[in-house]
Amino acid sequence: MNKICSKCKISKDTSEFYKDSRYQFGVKGVCKDCHCRHMRELEYTPNRKSTYRKYRQSEKGRASRVANQKAYADRWPEKIKAQVAVSKAKRTGDITEQPCEICGNLNVEAHHDDYNEPLNVRWLCKKHHDEYHRRN
Repeated sequence: MNKICSKCKISKDTSEFYKDSRYQFGVKGVCKDCHCRHMRELEYTPNRKSTYRKYRQSEKGRASRVANQKAYADRWPEKIKAQVAVSKAKRTGDITEQPCEICGNLNVEAHHDDYNEPLNVRWLCKKHHDEYHRRN
């Protein structure tokens, strides 16, 4: 099936367009070539990464990051204490990571049901940890 690109006005096969169910035929209105050209013009690719890096390393970027971290720590002090306790216990060998309780994945995160018991954790992979928090 063919579709006309709204930028270059060339009729192309729908495989030449990015998929998007919100649009007619289930693809975007602009072809992949025009979209990529547009993104390069906006400098969203590697050129932009150096700009972000420079900002993060600047005094203003560091101050912003420190302020955000401080605000987070002020809002959730018990959470930070629990995370630090788990990190220290892992380093000293007091606790060891276990496979995910649900799927057995070895790449796991510590989940606290109660931050007042910092070493009482459940080991969940990223997927199941996020899923747990969406449900609860």
